[in-house]
Amino acid sequence: MHQTDEYINLLVLGTAQDGGYPQAGCSEKCCAEAWNDAKLKRLISSLAIMIGSDCWLIDITPDFSYQLRMIETLLNKKPNICGIFITHAHMGHYMGLMELGLEVLNAQKIPVYVMPKMQSFLKENAPFTQLIELNNIQLKKIAEDSSIQLNRHLSITPFLVPHRNEFSETVGYQVNSENKSLVYVSDIDSWDEWKMDVNELIQNTKKAKLEKNIVV
Repeated sequence: MHQTDEYINLLVLGTAQDGGYPQAGCSEKCCAEAWNDAKLKRLISSLAIMIGSDCWLIDITPDFSYQLRMIETLLNKKPNICGIFITHAHMGHYMGLMELGLEVLNAQKIPVYVMPKMQSFLKENAPFTQLIELNNIQLKKIAEDSSIQLNRHLSITPFLVPHRNEFSETVGYQVNSENKSLVYVSDIDSWDEWKMDVNELIQNTKKAKLEKNIVV
């Protein structure tokens, strides 16, 4: 492992769809066992990127209270949430923002990185407008294929993926360190509809002299 990667930790906070698992109202076989065995429960998909106590999230879900506790347990202290990257405007990917508001954490100026339509969605709809007005969050507009530097060793780049875009664009993220890379796609309608071949994406990452590629 490269020296600069020794302190970069990734924590998968959840792997389930927007409704979690088991899902509300589902009594079919797919969820029946999980209703009867809490150990089978899975939280909604999200990823934490950590360097020391600094933490960046990809998506902030309705399960955020449990997921924050996962991070605190791993670090043995409270994280410094340096930014939140939203993939799209379906409930499982942004509703956890409400936990940052006055009623719960009353956070201060947490950067929330969003594509243009996602930015408009949050700015134009309550109760998210209150989060902005009270400076619980600060929206940061991002652009397709434009990298954001998290620190001198780590960057993240959004890319568009095909999905039901009723309220916003849908993006995945590529996270790059100096010698490793991760591609995160939370939702996509069809690999065949995507202009980018996921295998090509991974190959292009290899060409950038990154030693390891992970697709979550």
